[in-house]
Amino acid sequence: SDPEKAMLEFQRELEIDPSHLNAMLQIGNLYLKQGAPEKAVDFAHKAVNLSPGSAAPHRLLGQALLDSGNTPAAVEELQAAARCEPESPRTHFLLAQAYKRAGNSALAGKEMSEFERLDRKEKNESGNAKTPE
Repeated sequence: SDPEKAMLEFQRELEIDPSHLNAMLQIGNLYLKQGAPEKAVDFAHKAVNLSPGSAAPHRLLGQALLDSGNTPAAVEELQAAARCEPESPRTHFLLAQAYKRAGNSALAGKEMSEFERLDRKEKNESGNAKTPE
């Protein structure tokens, strides 16, 4: 609820542990929300280097690159995120946006269809999960 305070806390965490992946990801996301994708790129690159086999760092880097206007690099990172976590609706949504910006409407449509399929699946699964009374 307080992005400035959150930013300070995550930065302090990185002072304590410079390889704290979650802090890097959170700072990158906060920079994206603030409209500073160039700053997010730096943290996302560090996160990818720390955890190259994880989807979240690639997804963050892809989104930051896309928001920065580097569409070709964004496509590569979002493809990597999709390979790491093929069932992520958010990744396929971002990849559809990247393909659209790259002028590849066929792949953009394919990724948007995959996003919609996975989003429906996720909503159905969460709707079927009942909490114990």
